[in-house]
This record gives sequence, C-alpha cells and structure tokens, in this order.
Amino acid sequence: MDERPDDVKSDWSAQQLQFALDAAHIFVWDWNLVTGATCRCGNAAQMLGLRSGQAHDFFNLLHPDDHTSIQRRLLLREKASLMKSSAVS
Repeated sequence: MDERPDDVKSDWSAQQLQFALDAAHIFVWDWNLVTGATCRCGNAAQMLGLRSGQAHDFFNLLHPDDHTSIQRRLLLREKASLMKSSAVS
C-alpha cells in the first residue's frame, strides 16, 4: 500500500504525466462545455502557441470542414443534457 500523503502522490502523478507528454510530443486539451473554458496541459504552448482560454479559440484552429461536425455533436450533447435534467426534475 502506498503510504505517501495524497499531495505527494498527486505531485508525482502530475510529473509522470508531464514526462509522458513531453516524451510523446503531445498535449492534453480539456474543454468545460458548461463554462466554455479550455485548459491545455503539456506541450501545447511550445507546439502550437496555445494557452488555456475560451473554446472559441479552439474553433479558430479547426479546419473549416470540421466546424459543422463539431457544432452538431455539441448540440446533440446539449440536448441530451437538457433531456437528462428534465427527466430528473
């Protein structure tokens, strides 16, 4: 059993993730669909000049042919979320 404090485990995990991202020359991109905020971790700034920000920044990076498909999926997700919240009410 790992006896290290949770903050030490978390720091170690974050370091391991960063090492893996650096070695693979990739980055992690997360989008909060509720707030529209995005978070990019890893090599995003070095690879593409990306920093954390708003989702509309992401759309500027998409190929124009992909805009419709992404927007359609977001709409479907939003409808599913509304249906789920209506069913709970």
